[in-house]
Amino acid sequence: MTRRVHIVVPEELTAELDRMVGKRGRSALVAELIDREIRRRRFENALEAAEGVFTDEASPHWTNPAKWVHELRSKDARIESEKLKRLWNGPSAGHKRSDRRSKKTARRG
Repeated sequence: MTRRVHIVVPEELTAELDRMVGKRGRSALVAELIDREIRRRRFENALEAAEGVFTDEASPHWTNPAKWVHELRSKDARIESEKLKRLWNGPSAGHKRSDRRSKKTARRG
């Protein structure tokens, strides 16, 4: 839904606006800019409201972000390594990939 709104804009801005988008593009650009500014101000207000929420005690990783990122990546690497081991070894210890390959080879020959 749209609504007609009367606004007053300096001539220099109107001329520049018309050069950029033409007379028929004014409303779309102005609406886009208003929307962008509203979002920016809401975000700014949210940041101000959250000020002080993140303390060193509540969020120790903020005091040394490089160390925190390194720890996360190390943890991820260990998890991925364990996943690969499980995939390679199969769901049960009795069925190893090498056993399955040798059985297939024996059936073909």
